[in-house]
Amino acid sequence: FQFYDTWVQTILSNVTFRHFHSALRGDCAVRYMDHSDHYTPQGINSVIKLTFQDVDPNSVVCIQHCGVMCDPKNNVSTMSSRMYSVWDWDGSLSGRGVPTIMGSNLDWWNWDNTCAFNTATHLWSCPWKFDYAGIGVAPYKSFSTGLPANVASRSVVFIEPSVGTLLSQGCDYAKFATCYDQYAPYTVGRMSQWGKPTTSNGIDLGPWAGVTGISNSGWYWRGKSTPYGING
Repeated sequence: FQFYDTWVQTILSNVTFRHFHSALRGDCAVRYMDHSDHYTPQGINSVIKLTFQDVDPNSVVCIQHCGVMCDPKNNVSTMSSRMYSVWDWDGSLSGRGVPTIMGSNLDWWNWDNTCAFNTATHLWSCPWKFDYAGIGVAPYKSFSTGLPANVASRSVVFIEPSVGTLLSQGCDYAKFATCYDQYAPYTVGRMSQWGKPTTSNGIDLGPWAGVTGISNSGWYWRGKSTPYGING
């Protein structure tokens, strides 16, 4: 099953997958749609009660177009591969057994020390935390995670930042002969998370607007594009 995460909301529920063994040949139970720089994922896919029988660990869920980590012979990393995410309501896709946010292979999805990197699938996942406590109401435990209600909630958000035309003009066909509607051979900046010790917890942005990531954190955008002489 391949998700389509651009304006198409999908809920995959009560599905059993059997006999998937060749991830390197595309034999995957669940697959991200990650080929595009232009049409970026919006965090609108969710799963619950999935079962995997006779499925190799690296064939449970697959990501492609994410650089040499996915394919040593292909260094292309697309915007959609960097931003992909799934709401795993019960942890049946991630294997964590609790409500989980699944992201891509980048540290952009490594929110804190409760997150984990799956070496078989090359994906980060983090516990999906809720906080339903109202102002002035005594803290209680979340029904889904068992965490105290004063633990910061966490979900997936999609924004379309506007920085002049830099993040909306699309690929510069006049400057780059390899441009086309799905691909830009350059990036125009980097979105990073406040409070992280390094800039590795960031994501390079192409010339189309749209960023998906984990909420309740500060994000900041830095203009940086060698082809345009920008180093903000």
